[in-house]
Amino acid sequence: MPSVQTPQTEQADDWMSMEPECWDPKGPIIEALRLLALLETGDTVDDVRRLIAVPHHIEASLQAFIVAHPEESFEIECMLSFRREVAKEFERFVSMYLVDKGESLYHRAVPQSATMSWQRGDSALT
Repeated sequence: MPSVQTPQTEQADDWMSMEPECWDPKGPIIEALRLLALLETGDTVDDVRRLIAVPHHIEASLQAFIVAHPEESFEIECMLSFRREVAKEFERFVSMYLVDKGESLYHRAVPQSATMSWQRGDSALT
């Protein structure tokens, strides 16, 4: 049976196509915690900052694309905003947990119960 497109289903389709980061307020925190774990594998804080950041030339290209295609602006602005929020949360965790470089940063940032839940496949952060 073919589906019938109505204004309501089109609106729902538009909502469903958005990336989860656009509507999950915990998304940047979760991403920052996962990136914080990279410090345990030998990456430096600056390495992780580079992973989070959108290079200036790419952001400029995206902004130019938005001007040329304003109908695509929501998704692009959402992604850029998400990256900025991840950077903010990452800096918050780093400032809180880099006080004692001798201790595991990841395990101090993530409660032990959350770490055990991830190993079981559950998510204690949602």
